[in-house]
Amino acid sequence: MGEFVIRSNRGADRLVLWPVKPRDQWRARVDFGDLTAEGKVYERYSRDALHLDDYFADLAKQWRGWAGAKEWESLGLRLGAHHDGLGHVMLDATLDQDYAMADRWRVRASLVLDAGILDALVRAARVLDQV
Repeated sequence: MGEFVIRSNRGADRLVLWPVKPRDQWRARVDFGDLTAEGKVYERYSRDALHLDDYFADLAKQWRGWAGAKEWESLGLRLGAHHDGLGHVMLDATLDQDYAMADRWRVRASLVLDAGILDALVRAARVLDQV
């Protein structure tokens, strides 16, 4: 089982996800400057797939820009994408230590991406939902 890595254009900042129990449980890690945080991720609705490829496919279709935030949410991880209209996407990743216990800890990192890599992220995200 492989990893899905989203690298920021700034420094070594990144978000990494990988399956622990296929179609049941994943892990996510945020590396942001001197900070590293890791936690469990569960799919919120279907309980069988994260469907991050669908999320990034929607962003890729609108690579020239969109208004407001495009959001994706699971239990333990939330993403919000904003487009600056100049070819860059600001991806806000929020990782919760334990989604069932409010306010244990929460980490938010903003990754800067070139809109041109969104298609590659669609393909790479499919590894998360493979059995």
